[in-house]
Amino acid sequence: NIEIIKVVVTRHFEPVFIKNKDFIVRNGPASQKLEGKDLFDYIVTHFNFGPSDEDYEWGGGIMEIKPKLKLINEYLSMFERNEISSRNFNSRINSIIIEIRYLTDTDKDSTSTLIRFIKFINHLLNSDVDIKLRKKVLSTLFNLTKNPNLAPIIKENCYENFSNIYENGTDFVDLVRILFLLGYFESILSDELAKAIKTQDMVFLKTIELSDLSKIIEDPIELIKILHSYTETLDYKTNREMINYLESIISKLEQVIPK
Repeated sequence: NIEIIKVVVTRHFEPVFIKNKDFIVRNGPASQKLEGKDLFDYIVTHFNFGPSDEDYEWGGGIMEIKPKLKLINEYLSMFERNEISSRNFNSRINSIIIEIRYLTDTDKDSTSTLIRFIKFINHLLNSDVDIKLRKKVLSTLFNLTKNPNLAPIIKENCYENFSNIYENGTDFVDLVRILFLLGYFESILSDELAKAIKTQDMVFLKTIELSDLSKIIEDPIELIKILHSYTETLDYKTNREMINYLESIISKLEQVIPK
């Protein structure tokens, strides 16, 4: 029997690099690695990443790109008024993401826009919207949370909802990383790690392994001792991936111990 299937694909809204940091494109029947100006020109042309001249601000010799706040707010309003069909849902969200990732200021208009975006994310996370889309907006918010000026605003507007989502068993990688930056795990990391080891939650272990462990309140040496005890009891043949994550976390904890 012959099965015929149809695979529908759409291009990613931003560049994707393979693990060794190379950027590969198809050139006819061949693959081509792009570097330097060729890579920059391709990304600008293919992904519309090239802002117009008026989008640039110069301050102290450093070029800053301003987000188009009016565009972001108009699309958010269109979502609120249910004026965007499922066919255009991804495209409009991609446009919002491309712009809001440049947001760094905390002036009245920027703060208001950020709060609207967070409320929009809260709505998406509590809806049945495609999981890939939810992950995409969370990834964007995570990058914004790394800005210490924006983090307090983000915490005030999403901490309770994100905490509830995590505690109810949903552990999107970037949701956990956002909560980590906002201090949720500061004093309970040992308990959460123990729970993850018991349930073999590799997503959580990988997320913590990627996080900045210098922000935790718990004694890193005590955490190391706890994790070490697990590595001693786990069978390497059947738990190799988990042990590797635990060893990586131990290594990062060693680095944050003061001299």
